[in-house]
Amino acid sequence: MHRITEVTVEFYGSPSCKKPFNSLEKLEFAAMPEWKQWHVLGNGEFPALQDLSIDDCPKLMGKLPENLCSLTKLRISR
Repeated sequence: MHRITEVTVEFYGSPSCKKPFNSLEKLEFAAMPEWKQWHVLGNGEFPALQDLSIDDCPKLMGKLPENLCSLTKLRISR
């Protein structure tokens, strides 16, 4: 995914889905050198997420998901 510049609302699936990724516990992004922006819905996406890893995404700026109540491990590197 070297050419991805944005993670947009399409990432979350159907617009009618109020709580996307309800059961997702681990999410990793790696080697995305052109990724600049993550469009966050801000309505409680990833309610079960425990482990979030972002590695080698040097241009990423801005918001990350909020209200990650289940998050126990966060890794951001390079």
